[in-house]
Amino acid sequence: MAMEVARVTGRAQWTMHGLVALATAVVFVIDLQTPWGVASWILYALPMFLLCYSSGVRYLVPFAALVSALIVLDHFLSASLAPMLFSAFNRAAGLVALWIAVWLLVQRESKSLALRRLAESLEAEVAERTESLQAANTALRQAEEHCRRGEAHLRALLEHSSDMIVEYDENILVRYASPSAKRLLGYEPERMLGRPGLELIHPEDATAVGAAIQRVLANAGLVESVEHRVRHRNGTWRWFDSVGSNHPGGPGIRGVVANSRDITERKETERLRIEAIERQRDALLREVHHRIRNNLQGVVGLFQQHVSARPEIAEPMRAAIARVNSVAAVH
Repeated sequence: MAMEVARVTGRAQWTMHGLVALATAVVFVIDLQTPWGVASWILYALPMFLLCYSSGVRYLVPFAALVSALIVLDHFLSASLAPMLFSAFNRAAGLVALWIAVWLLVQRESKSLALRRLAESLEAEVAERTESLQAANTALRQAEEHCRRGEAHLRALLEHSSDMIVEYDENILVRYASPSAKRLLGYEPERMLGRPGLELIHPEDATAVGAAIQRVLANAGLVESVEHRVRHRNGTWRWFDSVGSNHPGGPGIRGVVANSRDITERKETERLRIEAIERQRDALLREVHHRIRNNLQGVVGLFQQHVSARPEIAEPMRAAIARVNSVAAVH
């Protein structure tokens, strides 16, 4: 298809060039037959503009040189009725006008060509910049999508995490609370922001927790662990094991980050286990005391039998019986 178009275009150009040659020859013949050197050379403008229309200014200078030669030749071959000076002036003016027109056309074509090249360069640069912007925009959208996915993934991890993360500033005010705070304590994380960090801590544990936070704030990289109670929204107290650390160089971290794990069930299990041990201990002590008391009562009975059998030792035996009864009373 492209070859066929090129063939048709080439054929049209050659046809136009033939018309230009024919028109030039016709004008030359007319100029030869014109008496008195009348400015019939103006007719050369017709083939010149046909040439410009078909091929631009590519062949314009050679054509102008040809026409100049024809005009000079016509001066010597035309009818001799025209005065020599008039014919020479007339044709010299024609040559000047011809070359001025050629120069103007060439300048115009040069400027048009420069503008076209500049436009093409600008279009290529704009296309390149547009492609770069589209690539950057695509990369930015992908990065934003990646960040959104990462944020959603992190939020899902924090919401379903068994731990609660709280960040305190240098005044021990809550700067951040993870979404798991609602599940563990019943408070909306947003409502905890800006509140004193020790506000929900049990009064008996507040001093130890505050001291641990102050130590962590004063020592970068220090890690403190403390067990304490926190008031639930329903009024109950929940036990937490909190590990606090200070990372001043971390991105977006400007205080103490505490990772708190609910250990209420563990504490309750420990309490029940201790109570069971204490009950076992008490039962064992009662059993031991009961057996000691019974044994002491048996000893008292033996002493009384000896007193009955041997009255001469009654007095020291009664003192011994009194001491054994005092020991039995203790148990």
